[in-house]
Amino acid sequence: MSDRTRFQKRSAQERLHSAAHPNRSGGQALVEYVLILALVAIALIAVLAITGPAVGNVFSNAVYNLLGGTIVPRDTLPADDFWTQVAAVASFTPENPLLITNTPAPASSTPTTGPSPTATDITPSRTPSNTPTPGPSPTPPDQSFGYPFEDPANDPDWWQRDFTGLLSDWDAEFWDLSDTDGVSWLPNMTTMSPGSGKWRTTYDTLDFTWPASPGGGVTRNFYARFTSTATLLNEEYILRLRKDDGMRVWIGGSLIYDGWNWNIDQDNWVERTFTAAAGPNDVVVELFDNGWTARASVFITQDGMLLDEGDCNWTLSSEAYFSAPTAWSDSPNDFYAPNSYCILRLRGTIDLTGAVEPKLQFYDRYAIGFGAYALVGVAVAGTNNWTDIAIHTNETNLGWTRQTFDLTNFGDPDGSGPATGQNFANQVIELRFVLHNPTDITNDGWWIDDISVQELSERQYTVGFSDNMEGPLHWYAGGTWARTNEHVHSPGNAWSDSPRANYSLGSNNILELDGVIVLDNDRLEGDPVVEPELVFWHRYELGNNAAIYAEVSTDGRLTWTPLTGGPLASRTTNWAYTQVVIPLDAYVGQSIYFRFRLDARSGFEAADGWYIDDFSLRNRSNALLHLNWC
Repeated sequence: MSDRTRFQKRSAQERLHSAAHPNRSGGQALVEYVLILALVAIALIAVLAITGPAVGNVFSNAVYNLLGGTIVPRDTLPADDFWTQVAAVASFTPENPLLITNTPAPASSTPTTGPSPTATDITPSRTPSNTPTPGPSPTPPDQSFGYPFEDPANDPDWWQRDFTGLLSDWDAEFWDLSDTDGVSWLPNMTTMSPGSGKWRTTYDTLDFTWPASPGGGVTRNFYARFTSTATLLNEEYILRLRKDDGMRVWIGGSLIYDGWNWNIDQDNWVERTFTAAAGPNDVVVELFDNGWTARASVFITQDGMLLDEGDCNWTLSSEAYFSAPTAWSDSPNDFYAPNSYCILRLRGTIDLTGAVEPKLQFYDRYAIGFGAYALVGVAVAGTNNWTDIAIHTNETNLGWTRQTFDLTNFGDPDGSGPATGQNFANQVIELRFVLHNPTDITNDGWWIDDISVQELSERQYTVGFSDNMEGPLHWYAGGTWARTNEHVHSPGNAWSDSPRANYSLGSNNILELDGVIVLDNDRLEGDPVVEPELVFWHRYELGNNAAIYAEVSTDGRLTWTPLTGGPLASRTTNWAYTQVVIPLDAYVGQSIYFRFRLDARSGFEAADGWYIDDFSLRNRSNALLHLNWC
């Protein structure tokens, strides 16, 4: 019989056997399942019998906490009582549940003892990617200011300072220069390898004057190497430097300046133009000094870039201000630096489109030493063609004074004559202040507050004007000038430079008429000006070296001249009011500005000061007056 025949025969037999006993295997499986369930039930009963009391305690505490009950410690329930209580709780439905979902249960006074909780795996929240690391605050952007413009000098972001060019972060290394005859030095520094020097340090900028040792125990005669990196474009740049004694400068591996001698360009600013390779350019400066003062100032700029020189520190400061809380100062609580040129520039532009008579106005106080200058500059935006006016030099005035400039004739040397200054009306302008000190002499510096550019239509006064100091104000009060009833000539008020107090030593307090005095009949109707004179009443108490002046300006307030050729009084006292009459014949045909000034800058004894009342402009009483009856 073949295998196939045997397989078919066996299969037929198995099918017959299955048909004859259909439930035999199914019954066996059912018995096995029943036995397994019985064993599981027995095991469960055993576990609950062992742990039931503890679980009951936990369950009871949980129920009491949910229902606000007070838990009183008690013995663990027997197993039967436990299951009875479980059944009762399961069948209980509160009539008016008071607890809201997720409302915390009241605190239990008795802590529940039970098994430690099983730790639950918690999937942490995904950490945000590319989280930026905090860094330096970004440079504020330039702004486009409208007209009128007003700045109370309390926002540092409105003004830009620290113009340091395209170089920063210098590494410096110094070697002693040991000569025996006082005139010898090496022709180069090739023998001085990096890292072999006596002292190494770093600088933010390379702009220094060393009257003695630069530090680190280096002798006052020394060699130095300074290295930095400038990232430049493939464009033309300017190397600007000043040195003492000898210097060489390499940029991008090319020797740009070679002045390895003390008498070549000594102490003078030198410029060299060069075209840079695009990308990072190594900058190497080598210097030697063989005695006396050493100097190294190196900058890279381009046409149109502003550049500070020396140690500059324009800052908003509360040291002194015209209006609280701050004013700009070039050197708060310190003197300005020697050999410095420090710029404070408005960070943006002012649009004078539509302006008719725009005036730049601010209040300042100052202590400017010999050879130094306080400059005010205006330029058409984007031209870098600055018109600068030197408004203070070699003078001190620690009383706040109003400064005003006509932006339709800015920089005109004679002011009231033909307009030869710059007319910035209808232009977009830039504004800057500069303290320039090209000397080794220093002083306390310059404070600036309440800066504005606005329409200031100028009042005009001529003969016939009078002011008894009672009604509307006709004066700009600088320093501590104010109206007071302390001492008067006519009832009411008089002006005093320091009401109910002594003036301050070092002050130069100014009271200025708030318009122009027109003595030109061509500009007036009826030819009222004949033999004009200025009249007022005053009293005063002046200490040593204090003086009082009545002054005029014919050049738009740039310079002032005493009407009497000198002070009205100095170092004296006059308690009684007296009249002062000053002829103005020399100014007929002109327009002039007028002010009173008490100068106590060189005084060393403070006193009560100056009182002024009943001011007028008139023709002399014996003059022929042409009346205008229209």
